Amino acid sequence: MPRGPALERAARLVRRARARLFGSGLARDVNGGWRPAAGRPARRALLLHVVELFRSKPGRHAHQNVGQVHELSRALAERGFALDVADWFERRPILRGAYDLVIDLHPREPALYDAHLAPNAIRLSYIGGCNPSWSNAAERERLEALRARRGVSLEPRRQVPPFPARRFESFDAMLTFAGPTAIRTFDEFRLPPVHRLVNNGYEDLVPTSPDRRDPRCFLFLASLGQVHKGLDLLLEVFAARPALTLIVLSRFRQEPDFVDAYRRELFESANI
Repeated sequence: MPRGPALERAARLVRRARARLFGSGLARDVNGGWRPAAGRPARRALLLHVVELFRSKPGRHAHQNVGQVHELSRALAERGFALDVADWFERRPILRGAYDLVIDLHPREPALYDAHLAPNAIRLSYIGGCNPSWSNAAERERLEALRARRGVSLEPRRQVPPFPARRFESFDAMLTFAGPTAIRTFDEFRLPPVHRLVNNGYEDLVPTSPDRRDPRCFLFLASLGQVHKGLDLLLEVFAARPALTLIVLSRFRQEPDFVDAYRRELFESANI
């Protein structure tokens, strides 16, 4: 019997609580029901990504990468692979057996799968955007600019481990959604063959009718890392321009030091 939205939300909260306490574990055979064609040996693939994306009820999601990894799962099933998924940051020895194909969202040293590769296994890096070293530096520079501008020191929110050069350069190929500008942030590496993937959005979005648009009203839409995303600059600009309106839709309340630094702009400016 299908679960209702309330039960699905409760189940998701339970899974997240369990993951915080014990880790997410391994989601096995996520392209369920897959069977090798008669006479063909079974092949196994491992995706290092986010396990929760394969444990939630299918449907509309907040980010297009959810649909993308499920499409990847279906494509691997069509090519004869049974797919297991582990979190990209998983460090516990949870794998069993050997994998013929590994797709790694965030290469690191040592890799979870080092002792679980079949002979002649193919290893692919699966990169969504810029070089972490570049984006880490960009966030640090923006935080320093804020400190110099307003005398406020905030915690970084978008720092991630950089890619170890030997590991990153050793992959058989790189799958990426990055465009030419983002690809150039990897110039420090000798990249393997790069295969560009076409990014996507949602086909069912209805454009706002032009007669309903207000040229003085703007929307800021983001998640974590308000300074990295530029919300600090926008708040300063709009607070000084009361004829313009800014609607903020992001997770800024999870960054209490940012809220303290911009409390007046966030909560006391009538146009924000």
